[in-house]
Amino acid sequence: MRIISQRYAKSTLLIMIGAGCILVISTLTSGSWGILLAALFIIAGKNASLQKIAKCILWSSLGITILAIVAANIGLIPSFNLGARRAYGFTHPNSLGSSILTACCAYGVINFRKFRWFDFLLYGYAFYFCYEVACSRTSSYAIALIAVASFLVSVIPQKIIDKPFLCVGTVLLIGLSVFSIWLMINYNPLIGWMYNFDRLLSNRIELMHHYYVTYHLHPFGFDFSTIQEAYKIHVSQNMTGVYTTFIVDNAYAHIFLESGYFVWILIIVLYISFLVKQIKVGILSASSFGLILFAVVGFTENAGLSISNNFCLVAFVSFIFKHVFLEDEGACPVCRMHDCEQYRPKW
Repeated sequence: MRIISQRYAKSTLLIMIGAGCILVISTLTSGSWGILLAALFIIAGKNASLQKIAKCILWSSLGITILAIVAANIGLIPSFNLGARRAYGFTHPNSLGSSILTACCAYGVINFRKFRWFDFLLYGYAFYFCYEVACSRTSSYAIALIAVASFLVSVIPQKIIDKPFLCVGTVLLIGLSVFSIWLMINYNPLIGWMYNFDRLLSNRIELMHHYYVTYHLHPFGFDFSTIQEAYKIHVSQNMTGVYTTFIVDNAYAHIFLESGYFVWILIIVLYISFLVKQIKVGILSASSFGLILFAVVGFTENAGLSISNNFCLVAFVSFIFKHVFLEDEGACPVCRMHDCEQYRPKW
């Protein structure tokens, strides 16, 4: 009801109708509702509180993780372990790692520019749990990145760090998104560095290359729920992975394959436009900080562009409603700066 009752500028409405048609066609073609629901969530996000959304994501992720671990340990639900890797009630150890990673991203946004020494312990424990228990290396590396980024934006003055951080983040988004598709298309295990890089990323590149070669590219995506296959990957000397469903743990390649390249172009252009807009303003907000974190995470996790994980996508609402800002606690309400001389937040 909120989406229908809101007023839109005529030019914005025309763009929304065009983009909406692409998303609807893609949804009907692929059978995946994720991107369309994300668009509706963004449109309904006018005057939303990013801090409140982040807190909901943090506590729900932690709650689900704790409940799953407890339920698996007492035998209420099965635990799908893979050798030494422990899933603790999740369908895959990587899903456990992704849940903890999402909680860390939410925590980083909530405590934007408020890094404390105690946070090293929190991020350190999360890193250890993902690396040693779930054996999810990519999630643990991403958590380390979040810790370093959170530390840097807290200790370096805002006027020095903001614009370079935004510029580097934008370059990373463009580079990782294009590089993901290039790897998906051109992967060759006979090339040494590609093979080693793929093993470092736990066979992610080989998997997305397989789906590209087998099912090809489509403008509005492909319905992978209809596939019937058992693709095998030699993981180690004593283990062979068998994949019967569509599994691509790279957000950029996942959307390119499942939702189609029209939707991929739409999302990447929107993402880049938002960050460029922030560069022109010259201020790193909590939402743009989170978007950059998820853009990097998206290279190794499907969660990077999923609205259920990347809640910062709601910031795109500023393209629909001009002069609408997400609530950014701890920032000057006038200039949006965190170290404004006229405004000192109570940390």
